[in-house]
Amino acid sequence: MLHTVFFDIDDTLFDHFNSMEAAFAHVYHRTPEFHGVPMDHLKKRHKSILEEVHDRYVVPNLLNLHEARKKRFELLLEECGTVNDTVAERLKDEYRQAFLESRMLLEGTHDLLTKLHGKVQIGVISNNSLEEQTEKLQTLGIHHFIDVWVLSDEFGFGKPDPRIYQIALERANCLPHQALMIGDDHAKDVEAAQKAGIAAVWLNRFGHVAPVSDVRQVRGLHELYALEELQPFLR
Repeated sequence: MLHTVFFDIDDTLFDHFNSMEAAFAHVYHRTPEFHGVPMDHLKKRHKSILEEVHDRYVVPNLLNLHEARKKRFELLLEECGTVNDTVAERLKDEYRQAFLESRMLLEGTHDLLTKLHGKVQIGVISNNSLEEQTEKLQTLGIHHFIDVWVLSDEFGFGKPDPRIYQIALERANCLPHQALMIGDDHAKDVEAAQKAGIAAVWLNRFGHVAPVSDVRQVRGLHELYALEELQPFLR
């Protein structure tokens, strides 16, 4: 019997992609240093740098989020041939403000959590800070649904480290076969969970090619209603 459903947060419950797109478009058009590079190319580089800086510096607690946000714009400006601390600081602040103003849940998040709440434990496992994710989910109106919180900043390591899943199971007082993990990152949310003995579902919103043929995947949260293990809770 299913005991706990674990979710990733960014791009699984919260539409991080939408906010990232809106915020980057905002700063790109206001930054002459960027205009020698096509926006689509620079947007992809920004996404890559964001992920690299986050995994390399934020997850192991080498930089806090404010420092990391500035560093990624320093690196992006360097790729555009500019080293300017003042511009990097401005970009950090303007991007953050635009990002916050565009935040929204992924379609179907609130309905799904409403139906699961009180019937099965709901947990989140995120490579981010408790402060950041708590404020986010409070603002988006779903904080009260979460029973178990596992955030990387508490430990200095995160997904796909298998220890993060062991901690999640311990906090949920749950055996691996009693849990389900749902997330958008195949390596961190699916493969890593499966290695810990947890069944997993890949939220593949953008139709990426599956790295393995037998992965369970959905294109949107509404498709989770068809999962056999969730049906008793979602009828």
